[in-house]
Amino acid sequence: MNLFDEIYTQYPFCRSRRITAYLCQAKNIKINIKKVDRLMSLMVLQLIYLKKNLSILNFALKKYPYLLSGMDITEINQVWIMDIIYIRLRKSKIYLYAVIDWNSNYILSWKLTNKLKSSFFLDALEESLKLGKTKIFNTDYGSQITINEFTNRLLEESIQIIIDGRRCFLDNLFVQ
Repeated sequence: MNLFDEIYTQYPFCRSRRITAYLCQAKNIKINIKKVDRLMSLMVLQLIYLKKNLSILNFALKKYPYLLSGMDITEINQVWIMDIIYIRLRKSKIYLYAVIDWNSNYILSWKLTNKLKSSFFLDALEESLKLGKTKIFNTDYGSQITINEFTNRLLEESIQIIIDGRRCFLDNLFVQ
């Protein structure tokens, strides 16, 4: 189980077929794909991959440059990330809004609600700004996040904004 955890931590995008091949070849362990599937299911390991785009694009949004390519994030409060997680329940879903420091993975603020409203993002942002200030704020193109009130609040604090494009889906991975 520890070996699976190590492999998943290093390669969270690998399917059971590739993990089976890796265990057989690199680690010299005789195991079949059915057992790997069973163990991954038992450990609740989910693949990380580009999923269906659930964000509603705000077409009136100003485009911001992508500043993270090649950047070493070595300081606390250098980059904060924010995203929304959809949690399915039996008959409905709830939403978790979270602001996290990229370097320390410290959760600065979070909100749990059954409504998808931009006011919750603003509340989470205000809560996190009470704890400190970041240089760069990274998020995606969700319409709840890209409203003018949200981006204007960041600009008031002289915080650089990065709004990820389609190919940068791993940036907000820490939130999930």
